[in-house]
Amino acid sequence: MNKEPVIKFEDVNFSYFPNSSPVLKNIDFHIFKNEIVCIVGPNGGGKTTLIKLIAGILKPDRGKIEVFGSSPGENGYKLGYMPQSVHYDNSFPISVKNVVLMGLLGRKGPGSIFGWYSREDRQKCEKALEMVKMANFIKQPFYALSGGQKQRVLIARALISDPEILILDEPTSNVDSETEDNFISLLKELNEKNNKTIIMVSHDMGFVSEIVSTVFCVNKTLVIHPTNILSGEIIQQIYNCSMQMVRHDHRCSGKGHEQ
Repeated sequence: MNKEPVIKFEDVNFSYFPNSSPVLKNIDFHIFKNEIVCIVGPNGGGKTTLIKLIAGILKPDRGKIEVFGSSPGENGYKLGYMPQSVHYDNSFPISVKNVVLMGLLGRKGPGSIFGWYSREDRQKCEKALEMVKMANFIKQPFYALSGGQKQRVLIARALISDPEILILDEPTSNVDSETEDNFISLLKELNEKNNKTIIMVSHDMGFVSEIVSTVFCVNKTLVIHPTNILSGEIIQQIYNCSMQMVRHDHRCSGKGHEQ
């Protein structure tokens, strides 16, 4: 792991309105290259706000944020973002290829404003779809895909510009266990073989423990935990309600866990 962080927050506060109570306060953390970090916390705790600060969409009221040593807005092209969900009108059957190519809109270049794509752009699209094992679907309408397939296409859209950091918002919401297992394998490959730093927002604590070494627990303030010490008590503190960790494995049966 490199000693120099790729993302740095120092004593950051943020409020949406002047003189209102902060959504986030006293936020300090470093994220290093090739880390996989998960952001967890209750609804309204500031998870999405934190992502927007990393991306440079929002500006802090106080404190300092650096992405690759500069202000976040200066390095936006190094970030790839996968939203929680994207809805397209089925009467407008946009293809998988065009969904992925949208990841290049806004980049520097003569066609960036009008959506003109070069042969090189199309090659990047094919490569991104190959990385997520969706190359055979390039001509298919996006709306016709399954939830897991749409998820992979949206990751390809985030990957097409070859970002160094992937930001994923609730990547396992509304998918079945098989799709989640495949997704875990994909993230491992992107991290280990393609050297991507990955930041995720998730409510799925079981998913977190699979591939993540560090968890950012956000509820206005931020506490960092390694996954190996997460317990029911810590989760209760995160979500401000009574919760327990439940173990899921192949020994589960109709009678419950074996003793």
